[in-house]
Amino acid sequence: MIGIAGIAETGKSDLVNEMLQTIAHRGDYGKKIIEKNHTTVGFIWSKNQSQQMETYIDQLLRSDTYLNKKIEGVEFKDKEIILFRDELGVFPLYYGLDANKNLCFASEVKALLKATPEINELQPGHRLIGNKPQEYFRLESEMLDERSPEEIATELKSRIENVVKRQIGSDTVGSWLSGGLDSSVIASMVRKNVKNHHTFSIGVKDAPDLLYAKEVANFLKTEHHQLFVTIKDLIEVLPRVIYHLESFDALLVRSSVMNYLVARLSS
Repeated sequence: MIGIAGIAETGKSDLVNEMLQTIAHRGDYGKKIIEKNHTTVGFIWSKNQSQQMETYIDQLLRSDTYLNKKIEGVEFKDKEIILFRDELGVFPLYYGLDANKNLCFASEVKALLKATPEINELQPGHRLIGNKPQEYFRLESEMLDERSPEEIATELKSRIENVVKRQIGSDTVGSWLSGGLDSSVIASMVRKNVKNHHTFSIGVKDAPDLLYAKEVANFLKTEHHQLFVTIKDLIEVLPRVIYHLESFDALLVRSSVMNYLVARLSS
């Protein structure tokens, strides 16, 4: 996932580089720090985002109004910086003011801790002009779909299949298999498109979800991996999960602990 950090002041490459280092896990392939319109801004990205980011930065340097709303980012207009966050909030973006009232911003809270004492989250579908957030997108309500359940199911299947295919980058792919409907559907669609499919499950010993996940894995003939965890295992990784998650929301932390452990297993 792309990482961004910056400050509305020139000559701050060292500080921006230090900010990027705190979120280095967001990209280990490319890094670029630029200065434009009284702003120093840096980006990091992973290998599969290389072409997208190189194009984005090149266009950003050429044009003051270039936007790519598929990623978090910046726009330069009339000698001021405008931050924007994507419509659905896939990419996080935080901001605050330093001691000199300069705008500081980054993809994660931890990158701003040394730069600003007060940190705010830019909400999905919002842009920040000066220090004032403005909504540029709102999801509108739609009329109830009057098509038959069969027609809707056919379209839903097609959409999920297309999304899954776009995410497959090689003949060897892994997916998390919880034993529930969502992950089972995704795993079945992955299996149709790859030669080597690894599935991963996590839980306490004898948990029903693990049994269901195993049944699905056997049916799909995947190479299945299970991880049994204890309360001690969960407590041990809790501080690190919260550090990366940057939230104390109980439900979010609970699910993220499991996500963290199964991701570590798959890596």
